Order: sequence, then structure tokens, then C-alpha cells
Amino acid sequence: MKTTSKILRRVLLLGLAALGWPAMMTAQQAKPAMASPPAAAQPAPAAASDPAAAYYHYMLGRWYEDRAGMLGGPENVRMAIEQFREAMHADPGSAYLPAQMASLLFRAGRTGDAIRLARSVVRSHPKNLEAHELLGWLYTRLLGNEHDRSTHALLDLAIEQYQIMVRLRPGDVKNHYRLSELYLANHQLPQAAAELHATLRLRPGYSKAVTRLIELYGQEDQLDTARAVLQKVPAGARTAPMLAAIARAEGDHQHPHAAMRDWRAALQLDDSNREYHSALAGLLAHFGSAREAIGQYRWLARNNPQDARAWLQLTALYEKEGEFPRADAALRQAAQLLPDSPAEIGYYQAILNEAEGKFAQAIAVLQHWLHQTAQPNGYSGEAAFDRSAFLQELGRLERSQGNLPAALDAFHQMQALGPNADRHAWMELAETYRRQHQYAQALNAARQGLAHYPNSQALRISASLLQAETGAVETGLATLQPLLTLNPNDPEILLVSAQINQAGKRWPAAIGDARRAARLATSNQTRSEAALVLADICNQRRQFKRADGYYRRALALSPRSPMVLNDYGYMLADRGVDLRRALAYIQQAVHLSAHNGAYLDSLGWVQFKLHLWPEAAANLRQANQLQYQDPTVLGHLGFFYLSTGHARLAVEYLSQAVEAWRTAAPGDFDSRQAARTRQWLRRARKELSRRLKAGPTPPSHTLPKT
Repeated sequence: MKTTSKILRRVLLLGLAALGWPAMMTAQQAKPAMASPPAAAQPAPAAASDPAAAYYHYMLGRWYEDRAGMLGGPENVRMAIEQFREAMHADPGSAYLPAQMASLLFRAGRTGDAIRLARSVVRSHPKNLEAHELLGWLYTRLLGNEHDRSTHALLDLAIEQYQIMVRLRPGDVKNHYRLSELYLANHQLPQAAAELHATLRLRPGYSKAVTRLIELYGQEDQLDTARAVLQKVPAGARTAPMLAAIARAEGDHQHPHAAMRDWRAALQLDDSNREYHSALAGLLAHFGSAREAIGQYRWLARNNPQDARAWLQLTALYEKEGEFPRADAALRQAAQLLPDSPAEIGYYQAILNEAEGKFAQAIAVLQHWLHQTAQPNGYSGEAAFDRSAFLQELGRLERSQGNLPAALDAFHQMQALGPNADRHAWMELAETYRRQHQYAQALNAARQGLAHYPNSQALRISASLLQAETGAVETGLATLQPLLTLNPNDPEILLVSAQINQAGKRWPAAIGDARRAARLATSNQTRSEAALVLADICNQRRQFKRADGYYRRALALSPRSPMVLNDYGYMLADRGVDLRRALAYIQQAVHLSAHNGAYLDSLGWVQFKLHLWPEAAANLRQANQLQYQDPTVLGHLGFFYLSTGHARLAVEYLSQAVEAWRTAAPGDFDSRQAARTRQWLRRARKELSRRLKAGPTPPSHTLPKT
């Protein structure tokens, strides 16, 4: 054993003479695995510094450390610490050995000892990079919850160490990037951006740094700067995380179409990423193609059949597309995966029933779950949110069925469920009164809601439009003005201003607002809405050629928008122009929104013009059931009866239509349509009088000119 020990010492001394102790210490990266420990005999007492003895004890300590890692046991840890301590005694001037000892103490759970030792090394060797790296590493390992007070103190200490490191070695990419991460965690965003830029100067195109910088600028509302960061990376060098970061930023800043483009690009590089598929699916469902969204959610469900949310989204999308059997099948799949959420499944079932026209069933489902989830001691948090959603849907359904007291009761119940529910309830109350032509109550509800929530954009828009509709155009503009002042370039607010001016027949202002909105719009949906407003203005002014051009533009931008399809088709039908094309457009609108009373009225009207009378009768009657006292719908149904020889029914419905026009809000009043309805009523009364004098006769089906 002694011979072996002497040979080992001689080899070590020769190695140290060739490399020098500091070089040997900093060049350690691998951990040599030793089959058995070196001889336990102690070397001779050293002078002030004995590098060979230090290395001997260090290697022996590493051997015990490896054994502790593989076999466990406190004895191996104790022996490793003891050998490291002996190594430090053999070379008291080394920075490396105490740093290694501190690292071992930390891994052994002796955190306080580790940090005290690491700090002492830094004090003794202030320019030793490895010492600062160890202390910085120890601080970062101790970071916890961001709301913990000690976390902020540790962040400051870690940042201090990494600041020193980048000064000692300014060309180290790794430390610049780690410092940027610490600044981000400490919410020091300008400093984080500076370190990320420094990282990219040293390593252009570094994926992690580019991604973080895009995320940072996105959070700081600097979308153009975030895009500029990505543009500096060649197209072929862009990674999926980079593209995902810019897509998130674009989505957060209401640029859904740009976000969808970049999510698609990210998926081309990483098609198996569920987050990317999910984000793209959500945007497509709201702003893009429902069919493409279905494809994305089917991918999510196929690759994880236990993803209940994917099945629920498929339920909603199939319902939107009118594919009710598939919607029902998807909902059943979701129900199997969410046995503990029967109320949520019930909500989706009610929505599906409503889409299928099963209004009584939908109301019954909502009432059942409201009763089942009732809590005598009140509601808070998620329970309050869920109950608010149920009550809002119930109120809307009752309103659509003309049951005003039940609708108002549901919305009043919402008001006790917190500020968010209360804010929505005021909007629903105002809309309910408006649809019942109770304009004074509607305005009062809008005013009260706005008084409670003056910063609510939705309430302010709702109130301003209602004021304009009831003839108070200047008041409506004044109500909207704070939003225009705050967001003068917001295309959605400009479109509201255009509609208010349109209600007051202030044509230049209305057209100017709509055109400006179209120029500022960042999505095809908003551009389509602007074109639709311009088309409606031109149609109202009987500028049919211009209206046709705007309708075509709106349809090109949103080819599956039921509102665009209906409005364009109705304009053609009402003028008696290109009736077959009008029928095709309106049929598409009804397919996309099967129980919309306005769309069914348009369908019945064009069918009437095409002499498809049985179909026209069914659709006009259903529209009248869905549209409470709508003068246009009543007039169409009355004129249909007049034209098909049913004079008594014609007088009944046309009389209601004339009265509805008399009480219509100024913004809804159409003088030409009202005059035409009065003319039809005179003809119907004359025809009824003639029939009564002549005695019973079979109905005539001669179609008079409209």
C-alpha cells in the first residue's frame, strides 16, 4: 500500500508540475469513477500549500461523492465533506476547492453553510469568475414563489453576482442570457431587454434570446418592435418557439389573422405541439374558418381522446355549422370525460337545443340546473360565474319567446352575482326593453348601468347606440366621445360612431367614420363590417349600384358571414333583382343561423317573390313568432296574405304593422316602408270590404305588383 501511495503521489506531482494547480482545478469537468478508494494513508504534513495533497484529498472526496450519488448513505456524504475539507487545508489559497465544497454542502441540504462558504470565497477572490458563478447559482436555486418576500431579496443577490460575471467576462453568452432571465423575473424589463440584445450581438439568431425578446416586447405593447426582432432572423433560421412568441403577441394585440398565419408557420416546424394546435383552433373558431377550426380540434381530440375541452369546442363548432348529430355525439363524448361537471354539460345541451329550435327543452334544461346548483348562502367565485352564464342564457331564451317577465327576472337575478354579472345584466335589461319597444325603460336601464360602471366600454357603446336609435343622436355621440378620445384610431369604435351618425342621417360623417374604420382595420372581419355599414348607408339613400359594390366587398372579406349574406340577399329581393342569387345568399344565412327571425323573414320574402308560396308562408309565420312586433315582418306576412286572397288575415297583420311603425324608434323608422305598409293596408281593407259584400268566395292567388 505504501508503494502504491508513493507512486500515486509521484504521478500527481508530475501532472501538477506540467499543468500547474490552478489549471488543473479549473479544467475539471468530468467526474472520474474510481473502482476503489485510493490508499487511506495520510500524506506527510504539508507546508503552507501542498497542491498534490490537496488534489489527492479532492479526488478522494469526489470518489465518496460519487458513491453517495449511486448508493446513498450519509456516511459517504460525511466522508466526501471531510476529504474536501482536508483538500482545502492543503491548499488554503485555492478558490476552486471551497467552491466545490460549497456545491457539495448545498446538495447535502446544508444550504446555509454552502452560501456562507461561497460568500467567503467571493470575498477572498473577488475576480474569480467560478466563485461568482457558484454563488449566483446557489441564489437562483433558492428562488421560490414570486410573492414571497425572500424571493425578491434572493433575486437582487443573484442579479448582483451575474452583473459581476458579465463584467469579468463580457463575451460570455450564457451569463448575459441568464442575467436577462433574472431581470425578467424581477420585472426589470428595460435591463432584461438590454441583456437580451447583448446576447444576440454575441450570438445572432440565438433562438432562446430571440423568443424571450419577442415575448418581452409583446408584453410591453410594442408589437412592431417585437416583429422587427423576428425580421432580423433569416426566414430559414426561424424556429417554432420564435414564431409561437410572435403569434401570441399578435393575438394579445387583437391581430387574429396575423396570429393565425404565424401559428400555422410554427406548426409547420413542430406539428406535434398541442399548445400550437390549441391556440390556432381558438382563433379559427372566433375569427377564421369554422371548418378549419373543427380540423384543429379533431386533431387535439384524436391525439388525446381524454381532452374534454376539445370535445366541447367541437360541440359548439358543429352546432354553429348546423351539423347537429355530430354536435350531439361530441357532447356525449365530453359528458363521459366530465362526469363531475354535469351542469356544464347541461349548459352546452341547452345551447344545442336552442340551435335546433327546441326552445322549450333548452329553457327546461337551464331551469333544471339552476335549481340543482342553487345555494342558500349565496354564490362567489366560479359558482357565481357559472350561475350568471346560466341566467343570461335563460333570459335571452325567454326574451326570444316573448316572455318578458321571465326574461327580466333572470337578468335581475344576475345582478346579485358580482360586478361582472351586474354589468352584463344592465346591458341585457336595456336590450330586453328595447326589443319590446319600451324605449323609456331601455334608456333608463342603460343610464343606470353606465352610472354604475362608467369605464365599461361595452355599456357605453350600448347606451350610445340606444340613444341614437331613439332619436337622441347628439346625446349618443356625447356618450361615445370618451371612447373616441381615448382610442381615436380604434376601428370598432369608429364603426359605432358611423352607425350613430347614420341613425341621424348625417351621411358625410357616417361615411367618413366607416371609411376610416376600413382603413385602420387589421382584420378581414372588421373590414367586412365597415363595408357592410357603407352598403347599408348607400341602400338607405337608394344608391343601389354603390350599395351592391360594398356588399360584394363585404362578402368577399367574410364569405360565411350570415349577416352579410342576409343583408345582400334581402336588398336584391326587396328590389326584385336577381332573385335566384338572392335566394342562394339568404339560404346560406339561414343555414348558418337557422332560427334567426330576420333571416327567416328575408327567406320568406324572396320565396314569395319567386312564387314559392307554401315555403314563403312557413318562413314568414316562423319569423313573426321570433321577431316581436317587428313592423317589417308583420308587413311582409300581411302582404303575403293579401296577395294570396286572405283579406281578413291581411288586414289583421297589416294593421299591426302600421301600429308598429307608428311606435318604432326614430332610428328604426323607414318612411318609405311605413308608407308602403299603409298603402297595402288600404288595399287589404278595400278587398275585405268587397269580399264581405260579395259573400263567400274561394281565395284568389293572383300576385299583384309589390
